[in-house]
Amino acid sequence: MGNAMQEAFALNSLRASYGCVDWFPYDRYVPATSPGAAVTPDTPALTGESGGDIAAKRGVAVKNAAHLWALVLAAGDGSRLRDLTIRADGGPVPKQYCSLRGGPSLLEETLRRAASVALPVHISLIVAAQHRRWWSPTQLSLPASRVVVQPRNRGTANGILLQMLHVMRVDPDAQLVILPSDHFVADERILAQAIRSAQSNLLTTPDQIILLGMQPSFPDADLGYICPGARDGRGTFAIAGFVEKPCAERALQLIERGALWSAFIIAARCSTLLGLYERRFPQIVRAMCQALGDKTNPTARVAELYEKLPTLDFSRDVLELADLRQLRVLAVRGCGWSDLGTPERVGQTLARFSRSGGQTLRSASAAAPPNLAHLYRLPPAASASVTRSWHSH
Repeated sequence: MGNAMQEAFALNSLRASYGCVDWFPYDRYVPATSPGAAVTPDTPALTGESGGDIAAKRGVAVKNAAHLWALVLAAGDGSRLRDLTIRADGGPVPKQYCSLRGGPSLLEETLRRAASVALPVHISLIVAAQHRRWWSPTQLSLPASRVVVQPRNRGTANGILLQMLHVMRVDPDAQLVILPSDHFVADERILAQAIRSAQSNLLTTPDQIILLGMQPSFPDADLGYICPGARDGRGTFAIAGFVEKPCAERALQLIERGALWSAFIIAARCSTLLGLYERRFPQIVRAMCQALGDKTNPTARVAELYEKLPTLDFSRDVLELADLRQLRVLAVRGCGWSDLGTPERVGQTLARFSRSGGQTLRSASAAAPPNLAHLYRLPPAASASVTRSWHSH
């Protein structure tokens, strides 16, 4: 079968499996060893079960701990939750500095998540200069050298690049897991096991980029979906395509065909991700390296550079450049994951606690993080009925 025929076959198979795949690099060759082999999705085996395989992989990950790093992303403005995260004096608090139900903030919870998979000295946190009133290295129990301050928000792509370059100056062989700080996870143990599994896979396939895909609990129309392709024999799957924010009906169809929620939790070698940047934005990489290497005032040089940088999104502007053969998805079994990106998803998460009998914690003092459970009105019955209809499906 020639390349042109293979490509046509692969695309037709994807459309048959998932409908129209919204993002797919149609100009690239998709290898197919036999009819349907590279594009017909297997049912993803969900990672996170306790057992010998996970225990073995965890042992491998621990042995390689010298180069494992967790990058915690906390420089976003949380604009979609701004109306919800209002202090008593009328000022908004970035959502990562709020708690879901009282107790630790979402950022503190994410730092604990990072510590479950990486050594404390290998946790790197990126924060925003304009949020300084809500963070300090002392408050977060991190060395100042592990806190990267972004002068202004220029999108996730520039923030991750800045953070990676800081890490590579310390450890050129760094292997990363990227952790956004606006997630809630009911069972952290399951997620930690999945992250360790992804990290140990990179020991044998160092040039791959592994995305964690979450088992959907209902057809959420405001999330991105990953369409798994062929099983690769290492516990991960090729990626057939991505669908961004489908309607609820389409989301249900995707789930029935094995699609997973995209969580933006990514495992990869630093050098692999840097290679993507260098192919797409060599001038930015060069300018940022020069700014960080300034012998007199690197902070001022980075701030000057940020005034000129375009706003870039990591998924859209960097990850889509990757060769499909580099991308893999690891399916995570239900761990109660939620992206708290919108008021609706905050409500859905809080409603789960209400139905399960979970109690909302009380903030201990006025200085405690704003409690989203106190600020949010539970979603209307119509929203709850969508969830019920999915569970009864």
